[in-house]
Amino acid sequence: MSEFVSILERIRPGYKVGGRAVDIARRRIPYTEETFKKIDQLLKDSKIKTYSDLGRALGLNIPKPTGVRGKKGPGTELSKRSALIKAYEASRGEIPADRFKLGTAYARGQKKVEDVLKLQSKGMSTNAIAQKLKMDRRNVRTIFEKFRPEAIKSPTPKADDPTTTIKTRASRRRQKREAEAFKKVGEKTANQTKKVINTIKDKNAGILKMSNAEILNDPKIRYSMNIDATGLKIGEPIKFNKYADLSDKEFVKKVRDKAKTKTFYTPEHISEVAKEKLNTAFPNNIVNAPGRMTSQIGLIKTYLRNNPTGEFAAQADEVLKKTGMQFKTGGATFGIKENIVFDSKTNKSNIVENYFQDTKPTKPSRIKTAFKSAKPVLKALPVIGTAIGLYDVNKALQAGITDPRDLYMAYEISADTAAKNERMREDPEFRRKEMAGLPAIMTEDEIQQDFTSFRNGGIVAVKGVI
Repeated sequence: MSEFVSILERIRPGYKVGGRAVDIARRRIPYTEETFKKIDQLLKDSKIKTYSDLGRALGLNIPKPTGVRGKKGPGTELSKRSALIKAYEASRGEIPADRFKLGTAYARGQKKVEDVLKLQSKGMSTNAIAQKLKMDRRNVRTIFEKFRPEAIKSPTPKADDPTTTIKTRASRRRQKREAEAFKKVGEKTANQTKKVINTIKDKNAGILKMSNAEILNDPKIRYSMNIDATGLKIGEPIKFNKYADLSDKEFVKKVRDKAKTKTFYTPEHISEVAKEKLNTAFPNNIVNAPGRMTSQIGLIKTYLRNNPTGEFAAQADEVLKKTGMQFKTGGATFGIKENIVFDSKTNKSNIVENYFQDTKPTKPSRIKTAFKSAKPVLKALPVIGTAIGLYDVNKALQAGITDPRDLYMAYEISADTAAKNERMREDPEFRRKEMAGLPAIMTEDEIQQDFTSFRNGGIVAVKGVI
């Protein structure tokens, strides 16, 4: 038992038998008169502007803000509520309330202040700015209060019913607006629109009939589930790695859970319900939002409204196209370009039906078609290992990889390497991280010197080498 406790004390600083943690700040900084005298001197220093500055000067590892609400980096935080500060005030009296007043250090011309104001002028929210600059949201708001008070929005009024939440109230408003829109267009049109909506929801049943392998090998499911457009809020591209860390079993479960609640395929209004336009309830205003697109479409629409020709507009257009969606703003059409047509005889919408025409996993028979453009290269492939190579090619095809360059890599190396090669080309952020992790490349002269130099531990003279 004592050996186990000893291990816990080494790997978990502050551990104490009985489950109670020792005050880490106290273990690192003794509550003594010497410590209190040091704090006295630091409080007189004009460079100590925050409790965090005080903590660092005392030797604490103060956690750095991550910019994400509720998340902070590793370390020991120091605040007015900390045990060390309470012990100090018990000895010296309370620290004046305005000594660490938030924002007293901010002034125009400071990089942080100018960066915040610049991003706000571009339309970024407080949360987005905090995330982009890795600041505390309160500090961003303080800069607004001091230099741009008009940027601060009025607080959301409290609900009359305390049992409701912002989410449930928003859902209730949406349902009310939809009902009013259906009344305006008349029963016949409303029924046509509802049939399109039900068609989309009913498609979820098809996923529940799929095997694990079929779900994993369906390129449309993989694509729509890994879309992450949150970076658009802070000037970064859309990423496609949302669930990259999930195991196959976890990924399949997540897909099936959404299908069970009829939320993998979800009806989405091109013209938002919140705008209360008449066409909200028209059948040609409904598209299918697969996978995570229900939660990501709002971010994409907002970006395209503000940046129709922006840096990531083409990427957003491609995402909408691949997910079978359409969005119009400023006279431009993004995603599916063809006009949406609803056939009143069949009660079918072309944009919905077209997306579901080819949802089956890639079959091995597509190898021949996919390799047609790489025929000259294939003639040079060795006969030995062909069976293994074609197995990896088939695996790559099932994952949605069709570029001949990647398929050739799958043949020669593996399907996983081919997938990584494709991602290196198409995902700039992934490519940057991968390149940063590569070792430094040595020149031919450096290699020769490193290999033969005695100082470098190399071979000085070996028969047949030099």
